[in-house]
Amino acid sequence: MAVAAPGQLNLDESPSWGSRSVDCFEKLEQIGEGTYGQVFMAKEMQTQEIVALKKIRMDNEREGFPITAIREIKILKKLHHPNVIQLKEIVTSPVEGNKYKGSIYMVFEYMDHDLTGLADRPGMRFTIPQIKCYMRQLLMGLHYCHINQVLHRDIKGSNLLIDNEGILKLADFGLARSFSNDHNGHLTNRVITLWYRPPELLLGSTKYGPAVDMWSVGCIFAELLAGKPILPGKNEPEQLTKIFELCGTPDELNWPGVTKMPWYNNFKPSRPIKRRVKESFKHFDRHALDLLEKMLTLDPSQRISAKDALDASTFGLIPFQQILKACQSMSHHMNFRLRKSVSSSDKLKKRPSDRKHSILNHIRVCHQSSNLANRMHKTGQVSLQWQLEAIIMQSHVAREGQTGTRRVGAKVEDTKIAEDKVVAMAVALILLLSKAEALIHTLVERWVEQVVVAPGVGLAMGLEEQTIRMLVLMVPLVRPEDRTITNKLALATSSSMETGNSTPS
Repeated sequence: MAVAAPGQLNLDESPSWGSRSVDCFEKLEQIGEGTYGQVFMAKEMQTQEIVALKKIRMDNEREGFPITAIREIKILKKLHHPNVIQLKEIVTSPVEGNKYKGSIYMVFEYMDHDLTGLADRPGMRFTIPQIKCYMRQLLMGLHYCHINQVLHRDIKGSNLLIDNEGILKLADFGLARSFSNDHNGHLTNRVITLWYRPPELLLGSTKYGPAVDMWSVGCIFAELLAGKPILPGKNEPEQLTKIFELCGTPDELNWPGVTKMPWYNNFKPSRPIKRRVKESFKHFDRHALDLLEKMLTLDPSQRISAKDALDASTFGLIPFQQILKACQSMSHHMNFRLRKSVSSSDKLKKRPSDRKHSILNHIRVCHQSSNLANRMHKTGQVSLQWQLEAIIMQSHVAREGQTGTRRVGAKVEDTKIAEDKVVAMAVALILLLSKAEALIHTLVERWVEQVVVAPGVGLAMGLEEQTIRMLVLMVPLVRPEDRTITNKLALATSSSMETGNSTPS
C-alpha cells in the first residue's frame, strides 16, 4: 500500500476514497468559504445528484495536508447519524504522476440553508415548536458525537445546516477532536467562536469535555428564543464580563476549583454579580427556561449533558394546533432559497411536484421520541388501523395529483386528496390511537417490506419505514385534552372512506 508523505492524508487507507477525480462533478457555484477552503455547489455527472464540494486549501505545501482537514475526515468517516453531515467521499485533481499533489475535495451531502441564514432573514422569527424541532435534532446529533467520543468545539448557527424538509445536521468538524473520559492531556482552549465559548475556556482551562459543546448549545437555544445573540462580546475580557453579568460571578461555592483556573485572577470581577438568567428571559416558556438554566451553568461538571437535555420536559407534549401550525409555517419558510438561484441552463429547477415540500416530513422531524418503545400499550382498534394504513398510503401520492408506481406489480390509482387534508386526517386518527401505540408500532414491523392493499381506497403500495415511523413518533407527543379537537375530523374521515372488513394477512 502506498504511503503518503508526513503530514499528508493517506488516501489509500480507504481505497474507494480519493480514487475518483473532481472532474466527475460539475461545479455550479461557490456557496461559501469553509474553515480551510472554498465550498461549491456541484452536480455529480453520472447520477445528477447535487452535492457540496469543499476544496481543501493548501496554503503551505511544505507543511503538507492541513491537520484540521485530516481530523475532520477521520472523524466524519466514523460518524453516521441523521443529524450529522455526511461526508460522502474524497475526490482529487492530482498532478500527473503524483496523487499526493494537486487539489483535494471533500464531497458532502448538499444542504439548502444554515440556521444563521434562516434567522437573519428579515421578519423571520421561529415559533416555539420550530425551535423545539431544531434543538431536538441538534441535541440528538451532538449526543451521538459525544457517545462516540467526539467534541465538536465550534457549534454556532452557521455550522447547523438545514434542508428544505426541516432536517438539521451538525456540520463543519474542522475543529472537532476525539477524546476519552480518562484523557489527562491538554487540549487547546483557542476553540469555539467567541460568542459561544464557555467560561472554562475563557479562563484558560485545557482539560475539558462534552460540557463545552453544551454551553454553545445553550447559547444557540437562547438565541433562537430571544431572536438575537445573547452574549455578543467583542473580545475575551468583554465576553467573560457578559457571561458574569448573565450567569453571575464564579466562586468556590458555585464552581469548586474555579479560583485555580490559569487566567482567573486576570479576569476576576471587581464585585460579585448575582445570577439573572431567569430574570433576563422570564418571558420564555418555563420548561425552556429550566433547560436553559442547566445549559448555561458556570461549573462544567454540573452542566446538563445532551442525553439529559433530550429527556427534558421542554421537548415533551405539544398541543395539536401548534403541531399543524408549526408544520405549515415551516413548510412556508423552507420553500425559499437563501443561496443564489442556479440558472436554468444548469437544469436544476425543481419539477412542480417537488416544490411543495411534504408537511408529513415536517411533522416527522418536529416530533421525535427516542423512548417510545418504553411506553407501548397493548390496546387498539382494528378499524382505525385500516384507516390509518389507507391514509399513510394516500400520502405517498397526494402531491399535486402526482401518480406513479412504487413497486413492480403495484398499481397506483389517481387520488385528488390534498396533502394538507391527508395530514389532518392522519393526525386525527393518530390522536385517537394514542392509547394504541403498540398497534402503530406493529405496523412498522409488519408492513415495511410488504405490498399491502388499503381497503376502499384503491391504492396498492409498499409502505416505507420512514413514513410509518413519522406517524409512530408523533403519538406520545399530544396532550390528552387535545384529542377531543380531532373527533369531528376523525368522524369525517371514517365516513368518507369505505373501510374493508377483511383482516390483512
